[in-house]
Amino acid sequence: MPRQIDVKLDRIFCAANGFGSAVLLTGDTLGATFQNNPDDPQDQRARADIFPFPSGPISITKGQTVKISMDQAVRFDLSAPD
Repeated sequence: MPRQIDVKLDRIFCAANGFGSAVLLTGDTLGATFQNNPDDPQDQRARADIFPFPSGPISITKGQTVKISMDQAVRFDLSAPD
């Protein structure tokens, strides 16, 4: 029987960006589950957007943490490999 986990993003940390100044982070943060091999796209079982950056890009620099506000968690089902 699969186990369910709820994922809620609460912050993003920039360890390094290679530019030395702020970068604008945009797009969707997503999660995916795989049956056996996470390096094989054909093995993906589920995919869900976790956070879509609804207010536009986030400016972040090396060493900075930006807090994120999510209303709801995203649920994933996990199970053991076949």
